[in-house]
Amino acid sequence: MPVKVSVVVPVYNPGEFIDPLISSLLGQTMSSADYEVVFVNDGSTDETPEKLERLAREHDHIKVLHIPNSGWPGRPRNVGIDNSVGEYIQFVDHDDELAPEALERLHAYALENDSDVVVGKEVRRRMGWGVLGSTFDKNRPRASLRNAPLLTVMTPHKMFRRRLLDKHHIRFFEGPRRMEDHPFVLEAYFRADVVSVLADQPIYYWNRRPDEGNAGAQAFEWERLYLFMRDTLDVVERFAEPDSFRDRLLAFYYDSKGLGMLSRSVRTKPHDAVRTHFDALRELVDERFPPSVDAHLKGVVRARSQLLRAGDFDGFVALAQLEHGVRPYVEPKALSVDEEARLRIQLRAGLVDSSGSPLVLNESDGRFLWRPPLDLEAVSTDAFDVTSAYRNKRIELALRNRATSEVFLVGGTVEPPPADTGEVSLMFDATFVVDPEDVAFGRPLEAGGYDIFVRVGVPPWRRQARLPSLPDATEWGPVGVAVATERSVVPFTTHAGNLAIDVNQTYFSIVRAASFAPHLAQLNMDGGRATLSIPLPGLRTRNPHLTGRLRLSSETDDTVVRAPLRIMTDGTGQAVARARLALSSGGDAAGLAPGRWRVIARVNGRRADLDMVLEVSRGHGLRLMTTSGEVLGRIERLPVGRLTLDRLRSTLARTRRAFRRRSAVRRGPAHPQMMKALNARKRTP
Repeated sequence: MPVKVSVVVPVYNPGEFIDPLISSLLGQTMSSADYEVVFVNDGSTDETPEKLERLAREHDHIKVLHIPNSGWPGRPRNVGIDNSVGEYIQFVDHDDELAPEALERLHAYALENDSDVVVGKEVRRRMGWGVLGSTFDKNRPRASLRNAPLLTVMTPHKMFRRRLLDKHHIRFFEGPRRMEDHPFVLEAYFRADVVSVLADQPIYYWNRRPDEGNAGAQAFEWERLYLFMRDTLDVVERFAEPDSFRDRLLAFYYDSKGLGMLSRSVRTKPHDAVRTHFDALRELVDERFPPSVDAHLKGVVRARSQLLRAGDFDGFVALAQLEHGVRPYVEPKALSVDEEARLRIQLRAGLVDSSGSPLVLNESDGRFLWRPPLDLEAVSTDAFDVTSAYRNKRIELALRNRATSEVFLVGGTVEPPPADTGEVSLMFDATFVVDPEDVAFGRPLEAGGYDIFVRVGVPPWRRQARLPSLPDATEWGPVGVAVATERSVVPFTTHAGNLAIDVNQTYFSIVRAASFAPHLAQLNMDGGRATLSIPLPGLRTRNPHLTGRLRLSSETDDTVVRAPLRIMTDGTGQAVARARLALSSGGDAAGLAPGRWRVIARVNGRRADLDMVLEVSRGHGLRLMTTSGEVLGRIERLPVGRLTLDRLRSTLARTRRAFRRRSAVRRGPAHPQMMKALNARKRTP
């Protein structure tokens, strides 16, 4: 049987950090007969070679190759390609992991779409909020460099058709070098007939090591980095005609690997190192980035480019320092549950400067300009025209699973600020609706905790922050609202004062979050039974299976009576806990003897003392009271109605028939006519 997928893993001194990867590879849902794992040991000096050899002896679908140390993953990946046999090749780094269904789902998606390259959703654990732009906001069966943001994920952790790699001899650059994966992936994108993005579930997990020793973490000088970057630019120029499309691709690298990195280095690197970086990038720009590329730069990135091209280092540093002061502003306004049992979050978000004042744009004739408080002679006025960036702004709310780091973007509506006297503040009111049954690409949220992030994007500024909780919220406590669908959801406040979400009672029960409102309880008669209804303010439910028990404990002895408790909606979406207490012919409720009974609720394993007393008076009725004596509801007399009498007659009839049958058995065989009559009575309802 041909091998469907070959997993190629370059390995160099991973130590214990390779163990999660091994477990994830052995735990794949794809049959071991359908895939192979090729570990290429790049001259490791730790215990890894022996560990891998033992693994290969125990598993037929695992092979290990040993090569002299090459100093970087390029050569071991190439060796893995040449010594594997799978129809598709999936690259994995030695300290990362695959999801259990990764190979099976990637291969099935590739066959479904006849894909040459499949880009599986990557999740970055312990790396900020872990979302990579908009690449994985939806499945893309037919993606390309022209219609999808493929350049934002240029890692090699993808599935490639072997025939594509061999036909065009697409291989990695070898030796110690950065960005060796970019020319490889970029050429595969250009050569492929079909590139597909599988985004609805995590495929690949990046694991940040606590020792910061991840594969590819080695630093390089700026001059060498830009030397390696030329290899990628060669691929762009070889496959793209000198037109707007090529300029757009070049602009991505000019911004992300050039101007953006240089601007950030002003804050993190010594002055002399920044100057070296500035000069190295300027040399590369003069050589490879024509002025036509600047038209595709976003927002004030054009101003950065003009300063670099003019050689104005001091101006570039001053602008970078000003931009570093731009930070997000996030303020919660309201938190509620709507009539469809969805969590509704209203907030204000925007961008502020280092003093905390909102950034302001000048508006004139439909154009929006930023006026920084700097004297930059080398920058034209048009370079601060941010009209396109402002109109393409994105205010996003994201839920990040605390256990897996998977991120889900939540849709919402954004209201732009009004333009007063020609000025527009970068401050927006937004409303987001979280449906726990549908937010995760149409599937329910898994049980666990979810942190909430807000990102404000007005390119090139993309700032994100945790969503603070409401004022006066209790630390590590529920925030006054809850929602119950097939998944229960409880918002809560973290130790740091931020808002998070608990799904399926990982931290908090619905009872604790919503709380019963005994002062609003009602006592009614319904079909010969007393019905006790207790509202749960803040809880809205679409879950028909949310149930519990009502516990009634006698104040005079140890007697306990229990009745089923059902959480239901009252028609407006408001949740009500309802228990029906059956009436007996003697007038006692649910077998309750006359006297006082404490009322306690228990839902999903959580107990709530309701501070309520049910007083039973034989023949006279029921009274529902608070423990302080306030009467909440009453039934003056318990009726002995037709329903009760019918039950009594039915019970007596069943007892009479059973007695006659037992008597017939004791007397032995009976006359046929007698037996016929007895059987006829037996069938009588």
